[in-house]
Amino acid sequence: FSLARYICRLCRTGILRHGRAPRGREHEIRANQRVHWTSITMHEVCELVIKPIIAHHGERCSWSAFVNGGRARPPDLFISHSWSQPFRDFVTTLKILAKERGLTAGDVIWICTFANNQFDLDLGKDLIRSPFFAALRNEQCGTMALFLDRSATSLSRSWCNFELAVVTDTERNRTYWQQLQRTTDGPSFEPPVLEQMPS
Repeated sequence: FSLARYICRLCRTGILRHGRAPRGREHEIRANQRVHWTSITMHEVCELVIKPIIAHHGERCSWSAFVNGGRARPPDLFISHSWSQPFRDFVTTLKILAKERGLTAGDVIWICTFANNQFDLDLGKDLIRSPFFAALRNEQCGTMALFLDRSATSLSRSWCNFELAVVTDTERNRTYWQQLQRTTDGPSFEPPVLEQMPS
């Protein structure tokens, strides 16, 4: 959480400025406008903080590789989220999750902004070869958390839907849904988006 505190300080001092409006926010942001802690998103965190820090040190790698001496570590936990969510809310949700799950500094959390090389983004030739799929299917990754903002923006993002599909598409789940659909009357049945699997 030291990175979040650093970003908060950068925002409060007025050092962070928009070079150009982030995608989809052209109507509300002008070039050279101050970036505020209450509204900074992962778009600005990536472009105005992460990439410049890494580049300043002569590197072109992911934040994860940068802070871990180039070593990739398998994730214990995968976070699915929307880059348009306020970063402050993202950090607050992550703190709550860490407290509830008893996470420590030794736990590896996969967050695409930090895990993927944002200088040379390689999403794979297809979805099965994407870094998202690889992280979710890693044997050590035991949990996936979906972070929602007030508008549930994550549910409108293709990658988030793909990540949900990966963690719910197992043979056990397919069998469960097939049995559930056979027990319903008529074709109007629509299963819930998410349902806790029976033990």
